[in-house]
Amino acid sequence: MSTLAVVSAGAMGSAIAKRLVHAGCTVYTNLDGRSSAAHQRALDAGMINVPLETLLSKSNWILSIMPPGEAFTFARKVVAVSNSVPLPLPRAFVDCNAVNPETVKRIGGLFKETPMAFIDAGIVGTPPREGWDPTFYACTESGSEEVLEEFAALSQYGLKISPLKGAGAGICDASSLKLCESVSHSFLQHGLAGLKLKAGGVSPALHPSNSPLRIIKQLTKTTTAAHRSSPATADALMKELSISQPALMGRLIQTVPEGIPKAYRFVAEMEGLAEFVGGGEADVFKGFARVFERVAGSLESDGADVETLRNGVEKALELQGTSK
Repeated sequence: MSTLAVVSAGAMGSAIAKRLVHAGCTVYTNLDGRSSAAHQRALDAGMINVPLETLLSKSNWILSIMPPGEAFTFARKVVAVSNSVPLPLPRAFVDCNAVNPETVKRIGGLFKETPMAFIDAGIVGTPPREGWDPTFYACTESGSEEVLEEFAALSQYGLKISPLKGAGAGICDASSLKLCESVSHSFLQHGLAGLKLKAGGVSPALHPSNSPLRIIKQLTKTTTAAHRSSPATADALMKELSISQPALMGRLIQTVPEGIPKAYRFVAEMEGLAEFVGGGEADVFKGFARVFERVAGSLESDGADVETLRNGVEKALELQGTSK
């Protein structure tokens, strides 16, 4: 059985640790500076609280699952402590946090001069529970595919791991995917609530939340951002959205092809929404206006962004067909 470390014992980390413990794994953690609630979650999950030095000497894998603002500091601490720990060190440090790609590069850079490999992972979905598992999307630098396959083999212990491989795949793909999925979920599930409050007296037919434009602008933002990372990232994003937002996928198949030629018209609409919403929230719609300017410009120039959008629709059609 495998021996792992999961730091720390938040809702996600403790639930993942519990799944691993139930599969027969030994799971260490370090709770220095953590709350009494974290200590209780770790106890309930069957995690073993040890000093960081002990954790490094006993674990095959380190899964960093913590508030994003703490991710770099923890990784730097692991590297510093590893210098005083006898070999062998863990096979790899796996950063599973919702951090931006630049931060992932900084974290990965810390491990270049150590015996530990580095894996960029993004956890998509809520903590595991009976009948449900989030997906660990994982990637590593070119030439380190062996360690990625070893990490994927942890699926035998109850984790759902999907390696990101293929043309252009590498460090930052998993974190990019996680952020793109989070943007889509946050906008569709939470951001529209604010618009509804603001538009309280407006006819439901005119609510910004009911406009097909939100489908086009959201797909434009997320697919172009994912595609910049790699085609593998973009494909994985569409797969996740087909699972978590099937209605959205159906609408984008219909509305995106119709909306692309009209992108120039949507610029003024987004600017109008910015004036309507007002305050700091208006910046969101100003940003959308710039997105539509980009699509309109793509139609008149190299067409790269438009091709990415159309590829996204084709992928949605493919996924819709396989789900039937």
